[in-house]
Amino acid sequence: MMGVVSVYRKASEAEFDSKELKLVEAISNQAAIGMVNSITHKEMHDMLFGIIKVLVGVMEKRISSVAGHSIRVAMYAKLIAEEMGLPTAEMEDLQVASILHDIGKISLDKEILGVPIDQLPVDKMFEFMEHPVRGVELIESIKSLAHISASILHHHESFDGTGYPDGKRGEDIPIHSRIIAVANEFDRAAHQLIQKKLTTIMAVEKIKSKSATLLDPKVVAVLISAHETGKMTI
Repeated sequence: MMGVVSVYRKASEAEFDSKELKLVEAISNQAAIGMVNSITHKEMHDMLFGIIKVLVGVMEKRISSVAGHSIRVAMYAKLIAEEMGLPTAEMEDLQVASILHDIGKISLDKEILGVPIDQLPVDKMFEFMEHPVRGVELIESIKSLAHISASILHHHESFDGTGYPDGKRGEDIPIHSRIIAVANEFDRAAHQLIQKKLTTIMAVEKIKSKSATLLDPKVVAVLISAHETGKMTI
């Protein structure tokens, strides 16, 4: 039983006739269907989110140095989005896109993964640069995820137009992609420094140095502010 619908009429008024009762029944049935669909949607959302996390975890196990990277990027991206005042529904899409931003790497050869892009041979470098496109090809087959494909496709575009795959620049790059780019760079910089037992404050300096070239300066400013106020933790 989903619930109870109670209808009342003053004692001085006539009792409900059969047409009125059928109308109440029809409205109640529609309300019940809506409640069931709402619960089913939440359950499906939670299940899909769980599958995504498992899939990304499998991909990241292939690169021991980045274990947990996508989850951290999603966490940083959500914090940035909150500070920017993005609507809740957008933040949910951003979180999923952040977790899946590198999913295209699952199709790359293991010898490419974990090697800095500037240390790869030219042919392997171009193959690595295909991972956003490959990621989109993977998720577009899932109808409920197709709307976040642009966020994933463009997370390696640069604010100055020198990025990939399409060389978009400035605000032509989707805002979610620009947020993921900053969160991605921050996590990589911070954890490289942690591995070298250096202070993570240098990660913020690295992000500053890429502002307006690789990264959106407005998004960078939000991250720096969050870090200075203690909201952005490693």
